[in-house]
Amino acid sequence: MTIAPNSGRLPWWRLLAGIAVFLGLAADLSLLAPVYYRNYELDRYLADTLRSNARTETEDQLRNELITRAKALNLPVIGNDIHITRQNGVTTLRTFYKIQVDLGLYTVSLHFRPEASSR
Repeated sequence: MTIAPNSGRLPWWRLLAGIAVFLGLAADLSLLAPVYYRNYELDRYLADTLRSNARTETEDQLRNELITRAKALNLPVIGNDIHITRQNGVTTLRTFYKIQVDLGLYTVSLHFRPEASSR
């Protein structure tokens, strides 16, 4: 029994399926990337704020600054989501928030927990 050699070309339906999968992944990435980038910006802001203002500002001032920055980044952070602890001269800021992103066929719920310490 002999097997015919492969001509080296993909069937058209496989090529179309591969392109469709690639386009779907690119579309999902275009919806998810901005959310992750805004979280990165908030995380970086948290670290910068604690490095410069941790010892001089009160917890309420830190909380208000974080809420203001989160609103500027269009992130759903509220006062109850922010936890500030001070122990042995180290200030730690933690927050938690969820964002739902509609990807067309389904909705994904992303959970973020930015945290920074003044160490």
